[in-house]
Amino acid sequence: MTRKGLGRGLGALIDDVMDEEFDSIQLVDMDKIIPNEDQPRKDFNKESIEELANSIEENGLISPIILKKDGIKFSIVAGERRYRACKLLGLDKIEAIVKDLEELEAKKLAIIENVQREDLNPMEEAMAYKLIIDEYSMTQEELAKGLGKSRSHVANMLRLTGLPEEVKEAIRDGNISVGHAKVLAGVKADTDKLEFARQVEREKLSVKDLEAAISVKKSKPLERPKPVNYYLNDIEGQLTEELGVKVEIKGSESKGKLSIDYYSKEDLEAIIEILRRG
Repeated sequence: MTRKGLGRGLGALIDDVMDEEFDSIQLVDMDKIIPNEDQPRKDFNKESIEELANSIEENGLISPIILKKDGIKFSIVAGERRYRACKLLGLDKIEAIVKDLEELEAKKLAIIENVQREDLNPMEEAMAYKLIIDEYSMTQEELAKGLGKSRSHVANMLRLTGLPEEVKEAIRDGNISVGHAKVLAGVKADTDKLEFARQVEREKLSVKDLEAAISVKKSKPLERPKPVNYYLNDIEGQLTEELGVKVEIKGSESKGKLSIDYYSKEDLEAIIEILRRG
């Protein structure tokens, strides 16, 4: 596929691969079908699959899935949700169009079919965009035009692929919104990205709250690292081990503050008893 061909738009690419007569639809044994490893979708919502299964049971399979020959088996190119729903129904066979596709064509169709769906989670969408651009040397502008998206949307989604893995996982789980993720992508250090992402989850920050927190941190002057007092650190460690809760000492050997954390009434009573015993 040439660069010029890609410029026609993703819809045209699907038409190229799907240009088949209806009589090419055939029934394929479910146990001969294997999932596609290049499937952009990684998370399949159980309730969504069950709803689709109910629809198929009532109305039948409206659109066949697309398969390609893979040895003695068939690999799914497009329609894995439909396959999973039919499997849930316990069907022995499924309507399919078996395509004689090269590996690159199969991967292309799987990516495009999923990207054009509306229910990919943000990280799946972002990774699919990156895969299309990397595999087919497309520009962001070409991809945006082909998908009917704005260039800024594609650019912002691609920025998510550079976030630390922990943050990506939080996005996949829905604990961090796309709005939060876009703000985090603008933070330079990965350690800061992680810190702010955890703060968002912990304190349920809005996007504006997150922007404010980042702004406050940027405005703070850099503090010089304080010299380590190994003697006090050692005492902290001993007390923490003995009491079974966190102990913190602030100050110097001659003056300061000692704080002891406790997490339950039982903790408090046990600490008081130890202190009374001396």
